[in-house]
Amino acid sequence: MNAVTPFTFLKEESKDFYLNNKELYALYQEMVPLGRMGTAEDSANAVAFLCSPAASFINGQNLYVDGGLSVVWPETLARKLKSI
Repeated sequence: MNAVTPFTFLKEESKDFYLNNKELYALYQEMVPLGRMGTAEDSANAVAFLCSPAASFINGQNLYVDGGLSVVWPETLARKLKSI
């Protein structure tokens, strides 16, 4: 069994909220190494991969779909956010 762990996504239901809260949206862009919030399509692509023959020998894994946020040290993130 495999799993997909997403970060906060920019969904249709939440798009207006984030786009109208420019400071919060900018914070997410600053936090995530890829510089953007994820989408439901990003998560769906990961699930599709895990369900495909290309992932036939992958088992017992948790795939983080978070734009690289999970590999950032908390101290590094804190320092980066402190300077904003």
